[in-house]
Amino acid sequence: MFSFIRKLQQKPEPQRRAIAFWISLSITAFVLILWFVSLMVRINKVPANEGMKTGEVSPMDSLSSMWNSFLSSFRESK
Repeated sequence: MFSFIRKLQQKPEPQRRAIAFWISLSITAFVLILWFVSLMVRINKVPANEGMKTGEVSPMDSLSSMWNSFLSSFRESK
């Protein structure tokens, strides 16, 4: 990681700005996708732990369940 930062510091400023723009745009898009998936789950009132035993749910299981719910509702809307 530090070697990547050192290489980035040696690039011209316009190129560094472009790289910073695309990285920040990618992170923002990822956050928006997660938000949209959770919004769709709440709108459809699908529980995040559908089909799982009651108890603690790991974040990855919850995210996977939300994503599957989103995909199934998207397919139904076609």
